[in-house]
Amino acid sequence: MGSPPPQPPPPPRCDVAVIGAGITGALVADALAGAGASVVVLDRRAPACGSTAASTSLLSYEIDVGLVELVDMIGRDEAVRGYRLSIDAIAAQHLPRHAAARLPQT
Repeated sequence: MGSPPPQPPPPPRCDVAVIGAGITGALVADALAGAGASVVVLDRRAPACGSTAASTSLLSYEIDVGLVELVDMIGRDEAVRGYRLSIDAIAAQHLPRHAAARLPQT
Protein backbone atom coordinates (compact mmCIF):
# COMPACT_ATOMS: atom_id res chain seq x y z
CA MET A 1 0.00 0.00 0.00
CA GLY A 2 1.74 3.11 -1.17
CA SER A 3 1.50 6.66 -0.05
CA PRO A 4 -1.79 8.43 -0.62
CA PRO A 5 -1.90 11.13 -3.28
CA PRO A 6 -1.37 14.67 -2.00
CA GLN A 7 -4.50 16.03 -0.38
CA PRO A 8 -5.58 19.60 0.18
CA PRO A 9 -5.17 20.82 3.75
CA PRO A 10 -8.15 20.27 6.01
CA PRO A 11 -10.46 23.20 6.65
CA PRO A 12 -9.34 25.48 9.46
CA ARG A 13 -12.44 24.67 11.54
CA CYS A 14 -14.73 21.71 12.04
CA ASP A 15 -17.01 20.38 14.74
CA VAL A 16 -15.24 17.00 14.94
CA ALA A 17 -11.95 15.60 13.66
CA VAL A 18 -12.01 11.81 13.29
CA ILE A 19 -8.55 10.28 13.44
CA GLY A 20 -8.42 7.21 11.22
CA ALA A 21 -9.95 6.59 7.81
CA GLY A 22 -10.62 2.89 8.26
CA ILE A 23 -14.01 1.27 8.65
CA THR A 24 -14.48 2.53 12.20
CA GLY A 25 -13.47 6.09 11.35
CA ALA A 26 -15.68 6.06 8.26
CA LEU A 27 -18.71 4.85 10.22
CA VAL A 28 -18.14 7.35 13.01
CA ALA A 29 -17.67 10.21 10.52
CA ASP A 30 -20.81 9.18 8.63
CA ALA A 31 -22.90 9.07 11.82
CA LEU A 32 -21.62 12.45 12.98
CA ALA A 33 -22.13 14.07 9.58
CA GLY A 34 -25.61 12.55 9.44
CA ALA A 35 -26.34 14.23 12.77
CA GLY A 36 -25.33 17.57 11.27
CA ALA A 37 -21.72 17.90 12.48
CA SER A 38 -18.99 19.33 10.30
CA VAL A 39 -16.55 16.41 10.16
CA VAL A 40 -12.98 16.03 8.91
CA VAL A 41 -11.37 12.58 8.66
CA LEU A 42 -7.58 12.53 9.06
CA ASP A 43 -5.23 9.62 8.43
CA ARG A 44 -1.55 9.36 7.57
CA ARG A 45 -2.38 6.70 4.98
CA ALA A 46 -4.93 6.36 2.23
CA PRO A 47 -8.44 5.35 3.42
CA ALA A 48 -8.82 1.71 4.48
CA CYS A 49 -5.08 0.97 4.23
CA GLY A 50 -4.41 0.31 7.92
CA SER A 51 -5.83 -2.67 9.81
CA THR A 52 -9.09 -2.38 7.84
CA ALA A 53 -7.28 -3.62 4.72
CA ALA A 54 -6.26 -6.79 6.57
CA SER A 55 -9.64 -7.36 8.23
CA THR A 56 -12.87 -8.93 7.09
CA SER A 57 -14.56 -5.60 7.87
CA LEU A 58 -17.14 -7.62 9.76
CA LEU A 59 -19.31 -5.56 12.06
CA SER A 60 -20.31 -7.49 15.14
CA TYR A 61 -22.56 -6.56 18.02
CA GLU A 62 -20.50 -8.68 20.39
CA ILE A 63 -17.93 -6.88 22.47
CA ASP A 64 -14.64 -8.43 23.64
CA VAL A 65 -16.18 -10.09 26.68
CA GLY A 66 -19.00 -12.62 26.39
CA LEU A 67 -22.36 -11.62 27.85
CA VAL A 68 -22.31 -14.27 30.58
CA GLU A 69 -18.82 -13.20 31.69
CA LEU A 70 -19.80 -9.53 31.54
CA VAL A 71 -22.82 -10.21 33.77
CA ASP A 72 -20.46 -11.69 36.35
CA MET A 73 -18.21 -8.62 36.08
CA ILE A 74 -20.71 -5.74 36.12
CA GLY A 75 -24.17 -7.17 36.73
CA ARG A 76 -27.02 -8.18 34.45
CA ASP A 77 -28.53 -4.76 33.77
CA GLU A 78 -25.26 -3.08 32.81
CA ALA A 79 -24.08 -6.07 30.75
CA VAL A 80 -27.32 -6.21 28.78
CA ARG A 81 -27.17 -2.42 28.35
CA GLY A 82 -23.64 -2.70 26.90
CA TYR A 83 -24.67 -5.36 24.42
CA ARG A 84 -27.86 -3.49 23.51
CA LEU A 85 -25.84 -0.34 22.74
CA SER A 86 -23.62 -2.41 20.44
CA ILE A 87 -26.65 -3.91 18.69
CA ASP A 88 -28.27 -0.50 18.31
CA ALA A 89 -25.08 0.95 16.83
CA ILE A 90 -25.09 -1.68 14.10
CA ALA A 91 -28.84 -1.31 13.58
CA ALA A 92 -28.31 2.41 13.03
CA GLN A 93 -26.19 1.46 10.01
CA HIS A 94 -29.32 -0.16 8.49
CA LEU A 95 -27.72 -3.59 8.37
CA PRO A 96 -29.65 -6.81 9.00
CA ARG A 97 -29.68 -7.89 12.64
CA HIS A 98 -28.87 -11.47 13.43
CA ALA A 99 -31.48 -13.40 15.38
CA ALA A 100 -28.97 -13.91 18.20
CA ALA A 101 -29.03 -10.14 18.77
CA ARG A 102 -32.32 -10.40 20.66
CA LEU A 103 -31.58 -9.72 24.31
CA PRO A 104 -33.92 -9.64 27.27
CA GLN A 105 -35.53 -6.30 28.06
CA THR A 106 -34.17 -4.58 31.16
